[in-house]
Amino acid sequence: MLRVTCFLCQVNLLLPLFFLVIMTFLVVFPLFYNAVECLIGLAIIATGLPVYLVLVTWTSKPDTYRRFVGRSSFTLFSSFVKLFHVISLY
Repeated sequence: MLRVTCFLCQVNLLLPLFFLVIMTFLVVFPLFYNAVECLIGLAIIATGLPVYLVLVTWTSKPDTYRRFVGRSSFTLFSSFVKLFHVISLY
């Protein structure tokens, strides 16, 4: 049997192929029946590409940008911790 090996597991090759076939049907067939809605959804998804390019693939970010992201991440995280603490009290 052919097996796909990764760091943590071994999977029979038929499982990823089966998954690929099912996902292809789930993505392609709605394009034929609801083309406008699917194209609108694809356009919304495509708007995430610039965000990905700026936040993930851009490696030489300025220091001011890195400091701003670090501070805002810490502030947002601490706000959520406080919010969940208050919610858990009720």
